[in-house]
Amino acid sequence: MNNIHCSIIDNLTDLETLKTSWENLRRESKQSSICLSVDWMIVWCLHYLTPKDKIHILLFRHNQKLIAICPFYIKKGVLTRELRFIGTGEPEEAEVASEFQDIIVLPSFEEAILKKLTVFMKESKLFSKVCFDVVLKKSYIFNWLENYQPNNWYLSKINVGRRFILPIEENDTLQIQNFRSKTTRRHARKALHHELLQYQLVQNNHELQLAFQKLMQLHNKAWKKKGKKGAFESQKFTNFHKDYCQTILNENRLLIFTVNLKQEVLAVFYGIIDHDTLFYYQSGIQYNKNVASVGTAMHLFATQIARKEQLSHYDLMKGDTNSYKNNYQASEVACYTFSAHTYPVLNWLYKLHKVLRSGLLLFK
Repeated sequence: MNNIHCSIIDNLTDLETLKTSWENLRRESKQSSICLSVDWMIVWCLHYLTPKDKIHILLFRHNQKLIAICPFYIKKGVLTRELRFIGTGEPEEAEVASEFQDIIVLPSFEEAILKKLTVFMKESKLFSKVCFDVVLKKSYIFNWLENYQPNNWYLSKINVGRRFILPIEENDTLQIQNFRSKTTRRHARKALHHELLQYQLVQNNHELQLAFQKLMQLHNKAWKKKGKKGAFESQKFTNFHKDYCQTILNENRLLIFTVNLKQEVLAVFYGIIDHDTLFYYQSGIQYNKNVASVGTAMHLFATQIARKEQLSHYDLMKGDTNSYKNNYQASEVACYTFSAHTYPVLNWLYKLHKVLRSGLLLFK
């Protein structure tokens, strides 16, 4: 389509003014993912974008109507300039682990936009590498990488796990029946009939501060027992989520609740409502001998709340084949991480490196 025009957003101020149009397009395109929301990306930029990094968001319009957004930025490295989705590429110890990112596009314009993206990739000299982390096999960017990307790229594709997403059933009985693990079903039934086990929703800023502090405490304590650092040990990670929670609390999209046995807090659940889905992002859980499984109880309560909110899905997000998430739902929805050098000489060197490395491994 010749009447599709592209413009670029390269600063945070313009990104903030696009908020309403951005979310309207997401709603119209039916792309539900917390990491595709403009709030997530704005807060991420405020905390993780460095002075060397450059916002590079592509906007496509058809007859002045916004039909697609490519939420990119360019990350400046020592020897490379990487084109990435906003929300990825931060230091591992402080990463927010953005998942299921994609191009936002009206389905009827998919082919036209993917062809336009190919032209942009071929002509741009602003980056020397592309990196797209944890994208879904059914995503638009996956389709582009598999079928539209320039022929002279050497593309690396790694399967990094699966998406675990549960439909919200009509009642608790059906919900528990559909849990995959027999043990999980048994623990869920015990939680359902435990008269003293209850959840309490966070409803205002004061309650948020208290619950967030308990979340950090329980989460970090659990990981410390495993000899590892918890995510909230990172001040940058913590500050990101404090600001993000405050933002979406004001929009009634934040879902934090505590799991309580009498007066004791056994768990804190941190989730986000996006369109018709409740996303589970993080939690802090402690063992209690009077509860068969605090974690199972917490997830059961999450499905109850989702049902009350008339949501259709509960998304546990990415996990691997050994994840506890397999106890709730089998998953065939694969996630991949892609990378490719955009300059032919770099591709050649990368291929040579792979060949030499493979040869050395054969002789070990």
